[in-house]
Amino acid sequence: MSHYKIISFSVLFMFALLFSSCEKSTNELPDDRNALSSPMPEDKIFTGVLFEIKWYAPSFNLVDIDLYKDSKFVYTIAESVEDNSSYNWMVAEDLLEASDYSIKITNSNNKSQFFSSQQNFSIKKYLKETSQFTDPLDGQVYKTVKIGNQWWMSENYRFEAEGSSWFFKPPSNISDEFGKLYTYEAVLNLDVPDGWHLPSNEEWKVLNDFFEKSAVIGLQTNGGSGFDVILSGYYNACNGFYQHEEYESCFWTSTISRNGYPSFILLSILKDQLLFATDLPCREAMYIRFIKDEI
Repeated sequence: MSHYKIISFSVLFMFALLFSSCEKSTNELPDDRNALSSPMPEDKIFTGVLFEIKWYAPSFNLVDIDLYKDSKFVYTIAESVEDNSSYNWMVAEDLLEASDYSIKITNSNNKSQFFSSQQNFSIKKYLKETSQFTDPLDGQVYKTVKIGNQWWMSENYRFEAEGSSWFFKPPSNISDEFGKLYTYEAVLNLDVPDGWHLPSNEEWKVLNDFFEKSAVIGLQTNGGSGFDVILSGYYNACNGFYQHEEYESCFWTSTISRNGYPSFILLSILKDQLLFATDLPCREAMYIRFIKDEI
């Protein structure tokens, strides 16, 4: 091989090595420890409703989160988010309904380090329909919301009845924005507004399944669904305290378990899910959300 050819080959090799190095710096991180676990293709993501983005990036202190559609940048969801591996994303209402969205997570301190969704996901339009209902029993007006095919009261019931009480919240002993707490005996003796009923476990499950991963954050006040749950705790008969405000909210259902105990729904931010429970050693008084009768 001639001296000229050897030099040419060396130059080409160095050029290829340099090009490969430059291209790698603009590619996604090869470290397979970094991953985006939510959203996934099967997740239900609605415009105007909170959705929790989850990722794992142990080497990132701060992250930027961007939305892409068909590999094209749409908008920046958040910048310089402390890497606690999750972010509650209020999905923009003006996004197009499509199935080719993806998320990109970038190291805020080193823009060359990033990773993206391994698979595209869908975003659907959430068409929130609201109304109001006047309770003929006492004239109180309640906001209502249609979710899927169900009409729900989007406020806790406030009818004054024997066995009902307000959440005790020092220094005031009245928290009427929470609605009334009712013992189960009070529920059994309560006059229900005509056209409405206490929801069953199955009806709550339909609501839960509608939002799936977004159920807990989406159903809360400012979650975007219009259901507007306030984390307002419950009354604990075992210690005589009103507790777990800001952590959970409990609602009676019409379902009776096999062991004869009444069922209730627990919306908990600590457990990040709706729980269907029947164990009532301490939860003596809880809230009511009525659902409209099917026509």
